[in-house]
Amino acid sequence: MKKGFLLAVDTAGDSVDLAVDDGGRVRRLRRAVRHADDALWPALESLLKKAGLRLEGLRGIVCATGPGRFTAVRIGVTFADTLARARGVPVVGLTRFAAFAPRLKGGPDGLHGLVIPALREESYLQIWRKKGASITPAADPAWAAAGGLNTALDGALPQDASGATAADLIEPGRRLLALKRRPSLSPLYLKPANYSK
Repeated sequence: MKKGFLLAVDTAGDSVDLAVDDGGRVRRLRRAVRHADDALWPALESLLKKAGLRLEGLRGIVCATGPGRFTAVRIGVTFADTLARARGVPVVGLTRFAAFAPRLKGGPDGLHGLVIPALREESYLQIWRKKGASITPAADPAWAAAGGLNTALDGALPQDASGATAADLIEPGRRLLALKRRPSLSPLYLKPANYSK
C-alpha cells in the first residue's frame, strides 16, 4: 500500500467507531449514536481534522462486517464500500471476532469462545484455537438463542469480544489489503431471518 492512511470503520456495535493509521500512530473516534447513517460522515470529518489528515491521503479501508444488528452492519459496509469506490481505493471486511482474536496472544493454549452479547440474552460467538503464537478460527461464526450459549461454547473458554474496536481492525486489515486476492466485503448476518421471540 502506498503512503497515506488506512481507515477502519465499525458500526456493528452500538456506536460509530472509526480509526485512522497514517503509519505513525493510530487515532480513534467513537461516538454512541442512535442513527449511524447520520453520524458517519461528520465523525469521519472530525477524526481527519483531529489527526491532521485529508481524504486525498486515503489508501485503503477495512470495515467490520459484523456480527451485529442488521441495519447497523449494513450501514457500515455500505459506507465503506461507497467511500472506497468514490476514492478508488481497496476495501476489505473483517468480522469483529477476527479483530479481537489477536488479543488472545497472552492467554492459554486451547479453544476460546469469542462471545459478543446480542439483544434478549442472545449471543454471537466464534470458537478460535490458540496454540503457541498461532491463533486460528476453529469454527464458523454462530448465533446462540437465549440460554444456548454454554451448549454452543462446547467447552471452549468464553471470552467477551464486545470490546473489539475499529483500532483492532487496522493490523489484520492491513495484511488483507496487501493480498493480491482480497476477500470480498460482505456483511455477516448470523441470526435467522425468520426468528421471532
